[in-house]
Amino acid sequence: MVGIEDTYPEYALTAQLDELRATEYSYLDEQSHVYLDFTGSGLASKSQHQSHNERVANTLYGNPHSVNPTSGVATEAIEKTRARILAHVNASPDEYVVIFTANATAAARLVAESYPFTAKTKLVLTADNHNSINGIREFAKAKGTKTTYVPLTTPDLGVDEAALRAVLSSPKKRSQIRDRLPKIKSWLSSLLTPCLGQRRKRLQPASTDEPSHHLPEARSPSPASSTTTLKPTRNIDLEKTIITTYSPPLDHQVPPASSRKAGLFAYPAQSNFSGVRHPLSYIPLAQKQGYHVLLDTAAYLPTSPLDLSPTSPYKPDFCIISFYKLFGTPTGVGALVARRDSLTTLLALNRPWFSGGTITAVTVSTPWHNPTHSPQSIHEAFEDGTLNFLSIPDISVGLDFLTQKITLPILDIRIKCLTAWFLDRLTSLSHSNGAPMAVIYGPTNTLQAAQVVSSRGGTITFNLVTPTGQIIDERIIDMDSARHGISLRTGCFCNPGAGEAAFALAPQKIRKLVSTATTTGNTVSGVGGEKRLGMDDYIRLVGMQSGGAVRVSFGAASNTADVDRFFDFVEGTYRDWDAADRTKKLKPRGRW
Repeated sequence: MVGIEDTYPEYALTAQLDELRATEYSYLDEQSHVYLDFTGSGLASKSQHQSHNERVANTLYGNPHSVNPTSGVATEAIEKTRARILAHVNASPDEYVVIFTANATAAARLVAESYPFTAKTKLVLTADNHNSINGIREFAKAKGTKTTYVPLTTPDLGVDEAALRAVLSSPKKRSQIRDRLPKIKSWLSSLLTPCLGQRRKRLQPASTDEPSHHLPEARSPSPASSTTTLKPTRNIDLEKTIITTYSPPLDHQVPPASSRKAGLFAYPAQSNFSGVRHPLSYIPLAQKQGYHVLLDTAAYLPTSPLDLSPTSPYKPDFCIISFYKLFGTPTGVGALVARRDSLTTLLALNRPWFSGGTITAVTVSTPWHNPTHSPQSIHEAFEDGTLNFLSIPDISVGLDFLTQKITLPILDIRIKCLTAWFLDRLTSLSHSNGAPMAVIYGPTNTLQAAQVVSSRGGTITFNLVTPTGQIIDERIIDMDSARHGISLRTGCFCNPGAGEAAFALAPQKIRKLVSTATTTGNTVSGVGGEKRLGMDDYIRLVGMQSGGAVRVSFGAASNTADVDRFFDFVEGTYRDWDAADRTKKLKPRGRW
């Protein structure tokens, strides 16, 4: 078998992580366990646990909502941690603020419940989003705001950039382009030279040295639509092509938060379903169209740097962070990293309730309260109740371990190499009849994954299939892998949009599911009376072979032995395997 360094020699640069595996993460090998669910949760090192135990055992902390000595100790630790988080993402404390929440989901909800949605604003979401982001649409709906989803391209599961630009473009901008359509059409027609005998002609965007037409800047080609292919005998809707292909001019600065009225755009920097990394360039693209941007960094930040410095071109209004996904502990603490101007002008006056810690004064006999509005402590208006002051200091310890012991550049190399090597081996798996053993959802360009890296992170989602192409039920793989001491993830990973695209679920099938669920009240008649619709019923209604997929993801403690163990398990268990007998004996599914 070809070793990883034979194909990806840069893997040798990451030897220091093998030393950490033997010391800080030795419990994995001591328990003979293979951990392949780093997108679900990071793993904490031994020194992180030791640091927490020593600190709590030797430091006296008190509720930070006071001025006594123990309160002062807790407050100081919390504020140092805020500063450490901002430093990790290169953010200036004059521009960004850290708001502690219970988790990343709570951070998303904080924006959702406070955002000033109206009937005139839009909520734009990519189809690839975690349910914590999808749930924002319920707050938007309650205030009369329409939600628009931007579809994904297949098979790579990237965002359809042409559709994104069309959705974000304001009616005013589109009308400006339509006003110039005659000149643009004339210019395009001049490019379509007589093509008798030619099979195809490609339509190229405007050259920047065509001053007489003043054409808007053309969008960068995407893998799914890098060119528009024209046939001589085919009728072309030039107007639709122009409106879709050309974006509004992007030569002006991002307007301040207070002047952006279009609505909210939310998307993940990295998909928790497929590992696809969506371009950070979508941030200024949306902001220049008048949107505020919520960036989900939960799957991205554990292995990649984020630059929010004053000179960075990518400055989202809101970022949500999950710390246990970065380095395993603490759980129960997340954060919203937000621009101060966005908080001040958008959210502070729109919170639907108040609680302890978020107000300066409140009365009972006459209902009135005054929220905390100090510019320097604007975070206090959003931190409900008492913070997790015993665990928050662990974040600084984790960040120091990530940046000083692991180091992000080394981790980046290891993740890319392991991901590429895993994909190489997964795509080469076959049954005795030559049929492939796996179908992969998302990018499979392993050379790019290892050397260029911008297209995907260390998350691979796939299904194993029988020699006849039948998908092996993910519940079987879940149970079998557990018996072999392997932790992985199965299902749809709280990301229904990516699942719908990956499994090619037609919209009419989704509508049938929704119609059945709503008209029946999620119940059906059966033997013994009424029965609530379960997950298996939903899967049957949309015509899926299985209830999702298998997800493998890598982190700092991952090594080649983990990959070898996984493939020994897969080949030894499922090569030339017949799924029929075991599928009949499976218990009903619970949550998706």
